[in-house]
Amino acid sequence: TNTNDRPLCNVIKGGKVLNFNYTEFVEDLYGVDAENICYIHGCRKKTDRGRQRLILGHIPGANDAAYEFEDDYSAIDNLDEHAQLLYDVQQIALQMVVEADDTLTKKCKEIIQSNQPFFDGLADIRQIVTIGHSLYPVDWDYFAEIIKCNKDRNRMQWFFGCYGNGDLERVQTFINTFGINKDQVAIFRTDTIPVTLLADNKGEKSKANVKHRKVLASSEDGKWQVVREGRKVNIIDRTANSCSCSRIFLTYMSGAVFDCSGTVLLLVARGLRAGVFLFRFANGEWQYRGELEPIPHQGVITKRLQKILLRDNRLIFVYNSRIRKYDVETGKLVYNKAVRHAFESEGEDLTQKFKGIYRTGFY
Repeated sequence: TNTNDRPLCNVIKGGKVLNFNYTEFVEDLYGVDAENICYIHGCRKKTDRGRQRLILGHIPGANDAAYEFEDDYSAIDNLDEHAQLLYDVQQIALQMVVEADDTLTKKCKEIIQSNQPFFDGLADIRQIVTIGHSLYPVDWDYFAEIIKCNKDRNRMQWFFGCYGNGDLERVQTFINTFGINKDQVAIFRTDTIPVTLLADNKGEKSKANVKHRKVLASSEDGKWQVVREGRKVNIIDRTANSCSCSRIFLTYMSGAVFDCSGTVLLLVARGLRAGVFLFRFANGEWQYRGELEPIPHQGVITKRLQKILLRDNRLIFVYNSRIRKYDVETGKLVYNKAVRHAFESEGEDLTQKFKGIYRTGFY
C-alpha cells in the first residue's frame, strides 16, 4: 500500500481469486472484480450485510491427543468429598477448554458448502497460481474441492510461489498427496521481488514511529540511552550519536534498568509475556544474553519479590521465602532455594529502579 509497484500484476489478472487473506488487496491494488473473489475465511471490510465473521483456527482433530489422559478417581467410590470436588472442577474446566477448542476449529466442509457456487465455477480453470500460501494440511480440503470440481484435473497447470526452502518441501508434499504430475508444476520465487517505497509514505511511517518512540532509561553517566520503537529496542551511544545495538522482541518492553557501571542492562516486559531480558556490555559492544529463566508457574517479577541486588557477577532476586541468583554473563539460573525468612543486603541495590517501572509495586 505504500508503493506504486504492483509486482504481481502479470499474475493477478482476470480469472478468479480464492483469498485466504482477510484484506481486500486484490480488489484495491490489482483491480479484481469483487464478484470474482471468494474470501474463504471472511473479509475485514464492512458490506451491505454488515461485517463478516472472520474464521480462525486449526484442522479438526488436531488437538484430540491433548484429551487422552488417565483419570484416577477411585477415591470417589469411597465418598471422598475432596476427590469428588476435584473431579467436578476438572470436568467443568475441561468442558470449557473443549468448547474453546471447537470454536477455533476450521470446519472446512461447512465453509466449502456455503461457498459452493464459487467452487462450481472453477470447472474450466486450467491454471492455478498460489502466492503466499503455506500449503499446510489445514487448508487441503479447499484444494481438494478445486480439483474435484474441475472437468479435467490432468490438464490443470499449477504455479507455486516459494519464499524459501520450507515452501519447496511443502510443495513436494502437496503434489505427492494430491497425485499431481511434476510436468504440471512450475515454481517461481517471491523472496526476490523488489518494491520502491513512496517518499511521502516514508515520511508518514517516520511520524508514526515517533508517536510510538519512548525513552526507557539512560545510564547514570549519560552515555547510553535505551529507546523503544514499537517492539524494537535500540541502545543508543549518545556520545557518538549512533545505535550500538538493536533487537526486536515479541512483546513491548515496559522499562529498562542500568547498573551503576553502565555495563549491565535489564529490559522488563509486563503483561501476558512478562519477563526480564539481559544485555551485557563486553569487548566494546552490547550483547544480548537472553531472558532470565523463570521457574514453571513462577515469573521472575512477582508480588512476593522484595529486593533485587547485583553482586559478584550475580543478579540476586530475593522473595518472601526464596532466593534466586542469575549469572550476569549468561543469564542462566544458577541458584534457587526456598528459605523461610529470605534476606540479602550486600550488593548494588536495583530494587527502586525496577519499582520505577511498576510504580504501584511488583505484580
